Amino acid sequence: MFLRILTLALILIIPLSAAQESTKVANVAQRINDVESCNKCNGCRQQLSAAELLQIIQGVLNNDILLLPQLQSQLVAQLQTIVTNGGIGIVGPRGPTGPLGPCCPGPTGATGATGPSGGPPGPTGPTGATGPSGGATGATGATGATGSAGGIAAFADFYALMPGDNSATVGVGHDVDFPQDGPNSGSGINRLTANSFNLAAIGTYQVLFQVSVSEAGQLVLTLDSGGGALEQGYTVVGRATGTSQIVEMCLVTTSVINTVLTVRNPLLNTTALTITPVAGGNDPVSAHLVITRIQ
Repeated sequence: MFLRILTLALILIIPLSAAQESTKVANVAQRINDVESCNKCNGCRQQLSAAELLQIIQGVLNNDILLLPQLQSQLVAQLQTIVTNGGIGIVGPRGPTGPLGPCCPGPTGATGATGPSGGPPGPTGPTGATGPSGGATGATGATGATGSAGGIAAFADFYALMPGDNSATVGVGHDVDFPQDGPNSGSGINRLTANSFNLAAIGTYQVLFQVSVSEAGQLVLTLDSGGGALEQGYTVVGRATGTSQIVEMCLVTTSVINTVLTVRNPLLNTTALTITPVAGGNDPVSAHLVITRIQ
């Protein structure tokens, strides 16, 4: 019924300009009847809503009916009034897009059981052949120089007995006599005089001496390398009072062959020294000078 009212409104409003326009009006009515007579068989589509029908009518007006320009807006207004009064609104704007459905993957499944291990180990392979030996033994190297003899290279003991020896005092700058020979190695350390001794080889010598004197005094070693006897200051020994012995123990190193060694009353002293006879008893007392070459 509603569609027929719309058709009548179109006929009443639209003033056709010629007889042939009646055919186009009939076409409009036929389209509306086709829509109204739909038996809902879904052979074409579902039944249209009122808003969709209004859009169809507007399309028909634009394409099939020759309206005077001044009447087109009036016709559209009339159709909108009919639809509104009939309880049918015009097509509204598109609604917002709905939310997306669930997108996350499901939980990870349990780990499968471990598969069986590989087969048993294979047999051990055979031992490889022994490789070739090294090259021939190299030639023997040349013999090195002979090293110095170990231990003591030479030694000698010179001594004096008082009374008898050193009967005169030993003045300042003079040497103590050791006129008698004790054990010795036979060469390398030899007597020159009663109070001077030759060190034949260049080397290091250990020197020991002991002398009993009656006064407070000092003794020192001298070395003569060819330019005169020089007192070796680091070898000075002495005593302050009493009748104890003066004892020396030191090392000296020579720089030339045939260096001469003596035991001297130092030049800076002022007292002549008396070598004590029969010190401490009735027997003669010895004084010794022992020289040993150690290198």
